[in-house]
Amino acid sequence: MNITTTGQVCALSSGDIILRTGDAMVNGSKVQVQVLSSKEGSCPVNSSGEVGVADLQETHNQFRQHVDSGLKTLAEKQGVGGLPNGPAASPRQVAEAQASPDPHDREELTRQNEEASKSEAEAQANVTNQRQSGGWSEASVAAARDQMHSARPLSEKKKH
Repeated sequence: MNITTTGQVCALSSGDIILRTGDAMVNGSKVQVQVLSSKEGSCPVNSSGEVGVADLQETHNQFRQHVDSGLKTLAEKQGVGGLPNGPAASPRQVAEAQASPDPHDREELTRQNEEASKSEAEAQANVTNQRQSGGWSEASVAAARDQMHSARPLSEKKKH
């Protein structure tokens, strides 16, 4: 990959490190960079210039391929030829990740279910009274439906 610095071109080689210094595109396809580290014969350290976005993308893609290839080799050959074994695949319990249930939760859920059952019984009684009196209006039907829905225990609401 080449960098254009003040009209001159210098070459980067494998292992050289550059830093993108600008967000704006230059000439529609280049970005500003600075050389942070280089080998002898490459662009001098601290030199700034422009590099093509396509070149950066290709360099990044090649780097990812090398990393993926290296990880694959490491996984396939762990414990062989001097490569260490990887960590065991068995999970372990961590005390900080264990939560004990709140003793009041059961009581609270029981109380809520009792309240819901009482409200549902009241709603059923209202419906029965409406039927017996013959007074079914749209508003009374909607109100009874809403009251019954809100009175259902939480375990039943999840089913609907």
